[in-house]
Amino acid sequence: MNGHTGQKTRFSGTSLICDQVGQSLITLKNRNNESYMFTSPSLTVNGIWYAAPYIELTGNSYIQSTTGYYATIEYSSRGWISGEKNHFKCYIRRNASSSSKEYLYKIEGQWSAKSTITSYGSKQASPFLDVTECTPAPLEVEDRGAEMETRRIWQKVSEAIRAGDTTTAGAEKSKIENKQRAERKERDEQGSDWTPQYFNWKDNEPTIFSLQRMLVATLKNKYDPPNAGNWVYHEA
Repeated sequence: MNGHTGQKTRFSGTSLICDQVGQSLITLKNRNNESYMFTSPSLTVNGIWYAAPYIELTGNSYIQSTTGYYATIEYSSRGWISGEKNHFKCYIRRNASSSSKEYLYKIEGQWSAKSTITSYGSKQASPFLDVTECTPAPLEVEDRGAEMETRRIWQKVSEAIRAGDTTTAGAEKSKIENKQRAERKERDEQGSDWTPQYFNWKDNEPTIFSLQRMLVATLKNKYDPPNAGNWVYHEA
């Protein structure tokens, strides 16, 4: 998987909204390089003024495939009177479909719990996924021993968070940030650029560009791609 994401924050009423800009690309090597581009929804932090903040997903996200199928996912939060927490509704359609009202499948439910799937024209919903019964896959990341390995850098912060020690977590986080600021200042003074070890930036990644054009042609002004660039992994 390759991709990039950036965040833009803003206030809306009593909520803090974080818009996630960018896209990611998954390529299935065992399916003749079938590729899927997907965007990320916005995050909303509610309950700030009541000193009981909680996060929910909001807005829309999209998945576009090289197979000619795409999905629109709508996220909604619990309202004052009705609704449920972490609700989503997903429609899977063909790019060549002449009507946005027609769909192949509708998936609906809670992304944090159960969801169902319904075929177009059917009133019978079937179970789709219950994430509460899923077992997280073991995280097996090769430890290359590099100083800038993410898990190595944030190890003390992670341990403090798991232990509920917010004081230590904050202190260790500040150490990391101050060190990175000092290193950036040194690079600026020397006129040198920081070069990622495992990723290269491509201004016009061809698969991303193609999938964006497919989605724009279908959704028109509902989808505005940020750019066609992407971080692409390479072996060091």
